[in-house]
Amino acid sequence: MPDSRGRGMTIAVIDAGFHNLDKITAMRNIRVLGMKDFVNPQADLFAASSHGLSVLSCIGMNQPGIMTGTAPEASFWLLRSEDEVSGTSGGTGLLGCCRRVCRQCGS
Repeated sequence: MPDSRGRGMTIAVIDAGFHNLDKITAMRNIRVLGMKDFVNPQADLFAASSHGLSVLSCIGMNQPGIMTGTAPEASFWLLRSEDEVSGTSGGTGLLGCCRRVCRQCGS
């Protein structure tokens, strides 16, 4: 059963990218279950926009004394659904992205 720190929850962060997440040591304890780029499957999610990184840090960060997010014990899927520069989305936009994720995750 989920609790107030996110334990038992799985959260999908659907955004334009997670720039440098793989290089930020303070964020290494965030439980990432997987990631998918629906805009450009060959692209590097960690080289795209930083907006998703900001959102993820507000939710999943768990560095007491520095920053603790709203659900630091949750698990996360990182999904790129749009290109911040061009404004284009992967497939049919957010709804299409959600449908594809649910099919792939078996939900």
